[in-house]
Amino acid sequence: MKYPLDLHLNHLLLRMPDGHWILDTGSPQSFGDQRSINLADKIFEVSPSFMGLNAKSLSDLSGISVQGLIGTDILNEFDIFFDVKSGQVTFGSVQSESIGKSFPIDFVMGVPKTTIQIQGREVAMVFDTGATFSYWQDLALDSFPEKEIRLDYFPGIGEFEVKTYHVPITLGDLSFQLEYGRLPEMLGMTLSLIGADGILGNEFFREIKLGYLPRRKQIVLL
Repeated sequence: MKYPLDLHLNHLLLRMPDGHWILDTGSPQSFGDQRSINLADKIFEVSPSFMGLNAKSLSDLSGISVQGLIGTDILNEFDIFFDVKSGQVTFGSVQSESIGKSFPIDFVMGVPKTTIQIQGREVAMVFDTGATFSYWQDLALDSFPEKEIRLDYFPGIGEFEVKTYHVPITLGDLSFQLEYGRLPEMLGMTLSLIGADGILGNEFFREIKLGYLPRRKQIVLL
């Protein structure tokens, strides 16, 4: 089933009759200001908050009026195809065959991880459609060209400033130039506990189509 997909302030927003919802594979739990959501003819219960965030505080932090956030407790029930340029997202209930270039993912507490290459090194990354830019917890980050100072936020931590850098990455045989920062120490330690060195945000697929196929443990670039 197809839905309108908006990109605003670099957030991926599912447009529903009641308003916008952030699509976030980096969150294991959905939450919002209503008790349930009907997505692709399935009804899902929605918590009012997660780790101190609710729809109002999420709206305040993101700068976007949203009804809530849809995490992997719901997203992992579907095969999802993002077409940001065309402004569409498709939710499928039947497992899709791999088309295009596929890459394996695995899961920690329902959140997907994949592996990219930076300067020939394999780096494990959380695949996070809710992240507007990426993170890498490595001192080598300082050797790349600086970009800007960004403001970001995380549940339980609040807002923080991040210095970002231009970092070339490789996914399979495809190359991307992405914006990377370094997380605050406590968040970086949390990443290391789940076997990840960083976060791969949504920047790399805003110009291409991407399939997120959690039941096949794949992401696919179309």
